Amino acid sequence: MMSRKLFLLFFILISHHSFSQNNEGEIEDAQILIEKNSAIILPNADKSIDKIIGEVSKIEMKKFNYDDLLYSFESDEKKIDRILRNEIKILDDNNIFLDLGYGNYGTFLIHSNPSYVISKKFSIYSDIFHLSSSKGSKLSSLSGKSHSDINLNFNYKLDNKNNLRSYIKYQNNTKGYYGFVNSESISELTDDQEEDYSFRNNIFDYNINWQNISEKLISEINVGGREYVDNLFDEYSYSFKGNLTLPISQSILSVSPYFKSYNLKYVPNIGLNDDTHLNIDNFSIPLSYEYFSKRFTFNFNLDYQIINRSYKSSNKKTSLSPSLKLKYNLNDITFMVSASKGLDYNTYYNEIQSLPFIHDPLLISQFNLIENKYTFMGAIDMKVNDDTQISFSYETKKLKGSLDYFLSNTNNLDGEIRSPLYLYTIERNPEEEVFDKISLEINSSINNNINSSFNFTYNIYEEKEVLMPVYLIEQVNTFSLDKLDLTLGGIFELENYGINFNNEMFKMNSYIDIFSKSSYQVSESLNVYIKVNNILNKYNERFFMYPDQGINFMLGIKWNF
Repeated sequence: MMSRKLFLLFFILISHHSFSQNNEGEIEDAQILIEKNSAIILPNADKSIDKIIGEVSKIEMKKFNYDDLLYSFESDEKKIDRILRNEIKILDDNNIFLDLGYGNYGTFLIHSNPSYVISKKFSIYSDIFHLSSSKGSKLSSLSGKSHSDINLNFNYKLDNKNNLRSYIKYQNNTKGYYGFVNSESISELTDDQEEDYSFRNNIFDYNINWQNISEKLISEINVGGREYVDNLFDEYSYSFKGNLTLPISQSILSVSPYFKSYNLKYVPNIGLNDDTHLNIDNFSIPLSYEYFSKRFTFNFNLDYQIINRSYKSSNKKTSLSPSLKLKYNLNDITFMVSASKGLDYNTYYNEIQSLPFIHDPLLISQFNLIENKYTFMGAIDMKVNDDTQISFSYETKKLKGSLDYFLSNTNNLDGEIRSPLYLYTIERNPEEEVFDKISLEINSSINNNINSSFNFTYNIYEEKEVLMPVYLIEQVNTFSLDKLDLTLGGIFELENYGINFNNEMFKMNSYIDIFSKSSYQVSESLNVYIKVNNILNKYNERFFMYPDQGINFMLGIKWNF
């Protein structure tokens, strides 16, 4: 009966005329890497951040671009208006803004992007962001959270052929371990206890890119790195990548040698062997050939890899990995098929972004190589008319060495509270596993005033997976009238599974979040808005024993300069 009610609510939201949102959710060309439990986890989204962009536009034919798509859902806390701030581009016509918001749960938002065009050759773009909630849905202040980051992007045009770009990014996150069983018995926490059960991390990223473009050759050098530090681990990596691209008539030939070194070690103050650390060196030489015509595109890539993993002992693997991609455009329909295989490896940073409640000082040994035995993908992108776009894709993949999530059996927190606490750990699965994914997207608009976006994902696993919903549905409708923009949408994660204290899998309640946003343009430069999330006030859990906030709202103003 409950299931029927949920689906009735869902169909009321989408209606017969599904309308689209601003080209959101397009199929992109990608070699997708599924890392079992860890890679398909949905974002621990802070719903006070914009889920959609309320702008209205006509539907345009989308283009496949799968090269940079990851089969994972990272935390939405790093997104504002769907912009990943570490990928911000320098724009001469950049619109500078200041966004201030305040809501219940002691939520505060400040976001701004001052930029400076110093000359025709040199410009600086910055992005400053802070979002925090002093309280949460459980144990009050312990379930509060904070996210801050500062981004600086530099662009220097040396001459008509040479360009130099770089960015520096600093990020800080604070969360609490509030997944206590019988938490109602814990009436109040002291400052020292809150400190014991708090989780903090600091992230520093940098990147420098030089590019030279001539008539016969394109060359590029890229140097980057990241350091991640939290309560348990210190992780750092650096990379060097070169690229030579040779255009030949209707073809492109390129070679992109690549080296990356990854290191993970325990922080000294936990009393473990500081000399024990993990190191993974990855050297790759991919050769790529691409042919393109008006309707047909053919891409073949051959990647020679050497990956050396060192943890107490050394383990080196080599791989010659081919990939193939074909794309055909027929008027308003685009067909794409691809196949690939290769090697990759797990990182602590990726896992903690997907599941922030991992806590186990002994998990360092579980990070190892992932063998992508094969990946096959097919997709169709169809423009029904000027107002409607439909995209469909199917992917199957076989992996060896993916990660599983389990309940951590070790009590490694120093607090005096003995109530059972949910903390997670990971374990490498040496067996081969097959994963399938079916996706459907519908975007449409009417009269430039009504847009709708519908996204459906069906994840198919050999065995039920913890923290990975079988069905994911997103529906967003936007309405524009003069100076007023209205948004109503919903996120439905159906058939979710969690684990209990005996590490037994069980079916959790569905995750349903219905949200709205209203925005009014007071003047050309000033907007006021109100956002309401979890309108049904559901006890939503993406991670068992860690519920999201109940119904929450934010009032805000945004100045555009």
